[in-house]
Amino acid sequence: MKSPKNYQPFGLLLIIYMSKMLMVNKMKFKLDTFERYLILIYLALLLVWHPWINSDGISYYAQVRSFFIDHDLQYANEFAHYRSVFEKKNEIILNQLGGISQYHPASVEESIFSPAEEKTLTGHTPNRVSIGPAILWTPFFLAGHILASLVDTFFQTEFADGYSLFYVIPVTWGTTIYGLLGLILTFRLCRYFFSSKTALLAIIALWFSTPLIYYMYLVPSMAHTLAFFTIALFIYFWWKWRTAYSAPRMFLLGLMAGLVVLVRWQNLFIIGLPLVDMGINRTENHVKKIIFLLSGFGTGCLPQIIIWKIIYGTFVLIPIGKETMNWTSPRILSVLFSSQHGFFLWNPIYLFCITGLFFLVKKQKLLAGFSLVFFLLEVYINSVPTNWYCGSSFGYRRLLDLLPFYALGLGYWVDKNTHQKADYAWILLFTLLSLWNMGFMVQFALGKISHTDPVNFYEVTMNQIFWLPAKLSHILSYLAGRLIP
Repeated sequence: MKSPKNYQPFGLLLIIYMSKMLMVNKMKFKLDTFERYLILIYLALLLVWHPWINSDGISYYAQVRSFFIDHDLQYANEFAHYRSVFEKKNEIILNQLGGISQYHPASVEESIFSPAEEKTLTGHTPNRVSIGPAILWTPFFLAGHILASLVDTFFQTEFADGYSLFYVIPVTWGTTIYGLLGLILTFRLCRYFFSSKTALLAIIALWFSTPLIYYMYLVPSMAHTLAFFTIALFIYFWWKWRTAYSAPRMFLLGLMAGLVVLVRWQNLFIIGLPLVDMGINRTENHVKKIIFLLSGFGTGCLPQIIIWKIIYGTFVLIPIGKETMNWTSPRILSVLFSSQHGFFLWNPIYLFCITGLFFLVKKQKLLAGFSLVFFLLEVYINSVPTNWYCGSSFGYRRLLDLLPFYALGLGYWVDKNTHQKADYAWILLFTLLSLWNMGFMVQFALGKISHTDPVNFYEVTMNQIFWLPAKLSHILSYLAGRLIP
């Protein structure tokens, strides 16, 4: 095991990186009435928040825990710890859900993490996830560590181990905070194009009718909510600054684009938005601004490059493990329409979002056009792996990042008809879609339907009509018991 001193330069880089990102707080965060509504809904939904580390989140969390507690980047002990936890927890979950459904937890052996996996050339256990979530969780993790250390000092306990609730609660709560910030930033972006009422309606509809609510509250150790936040942050500031580009702003935009990539590598091409904009609308000191943009982008991506070098011995790679990438045989229609987590089939509200972007191109060629191209590129990228269906997934989670773009498309339709009857019609439609999504989510979370295989939508519908009402009291009792893990 390497000495902690070997990682001091990286620790310094991490602190500098976080400080640069905090410069973004120059934006005035004075809340208006509509944004306060979003906060009230956020607080109410905390009743179903489940603070736990699971699934891919184990690999994300291992990075922050290993760095600050073990002072290394050796993840075998974190993987072994959580493997043991979930082997014991499966039996507990089965007992808790005995009166609700025949729950079948995902096999531990199928998980992305393995303490026994063959070491890399540098002697590390592979960790195939991105470093961005660990960076975003760092302030919350350190706050929990300080509190746990104080408790250990005064009460002779052993909570400062990186695994206790002193860490898990702040980190997973941090995910919900980033989700809220993403929603507020998306709302503010939409207000540039639509009324506040339209923006609010579109945001709430997407919140309740897509997998966001699931990955924001029920599985908060995954990267999807964080990825949504980083794209919302980047798009909001790009639009806000695009009429007055300056070298410092371009560097910050590049840094934010780098953060987008740190959380989800597939979003690499987000940097194309300001580059295309500057190519179309040339300004004074054009080349200098591009240099600052790309410098910020490179700086933003640097933590991941360093991590790869330490773990794998190379600066750039695609750590896909046993995954096969079929670049010439994409499963695009399956990604969009399959009963196995298909994007449109599981969450029909996306149909309004994407079609809305097509029509919005007439008014906002650059942003709406880029949104559509970026969406299609993301669909293609996600259609080439053998695991195109995302494994265990509620909805097509890998495309959840693009919620700011979806909000613009949905806002177009809501804004198109502004009379009162149209508002009522949209509210009714979004309510029905939200109820469907929430019931679907409960079926998924409680194992009534498969987490990985194609689902039978007739069965899903019958469950919505008959099974959910009959089991409602049991479900509420179970959810209440999950508030504290």
